[in-house]
Amino acid sequence: MSKNLLHRSASSDALRLKALQSGFESRVEVNQRMLIDKMLARYSSDFVVCRELIQNSDDAKATSFHFEITCDSGTTEKDFHNKTITEIRAINNGLVFNETDWKRVAAIAEGNTNVESVGQFGVGFFSVFSFSEEPIITSGNEYMAFVWRDDNSLTTYRHKLPSNQQSQLTSIILKMRTKYI
Repeated sequence: MSKNLLHRSASSDALRLKALQSGFESRVEVNQRMLIDKMLARYSSDFVVCRELIQNSDDAKATSFHFEITCDSGTTEKDFHNKTITEIRAINNGLVFNETDWKRVAAIAEGNTNVESVGQFGVGFFSVFSFSEEPIITSGNEYMAFVWRDDNSLTTYRHKLPSNQQSQLTSIILKMRTKYI
């Protein structure tokens, strides 16, 4: 290796050390909304949201899964023509969320090292953002609401469900994005 290359390496080490010792620190900013949108653009396919919700139910060992679809007012059971879907609920009777599940559903791209478990890659659940701005998950006696802040950062709020809404079911509630309404 030439002396010139060694000098450059030592110089970058010295610059890094000087920056750490006396430089101005600032965090790298991430626009979470844009990150999720870009991730969804690469993760898109027909029925990806449905597939992910069904797969998550299967991973939770559910024996029952169903969608509840709510349309705009005036819809009767036999009159769905030209109606707009306003909300989708995916409900399963699999294992209710434990503490690890709640933490993992709020983390992007961390994945799961257990290939037999839900969330192997850590991006599937976030496909729901292609349908809903602020999904809600209910499971057992708790729920988590996803809420966007003005700075395009995503926050979650977790809370105990009222006693009359607690059950052994897990529901993903997707109020449809305005582009679908």
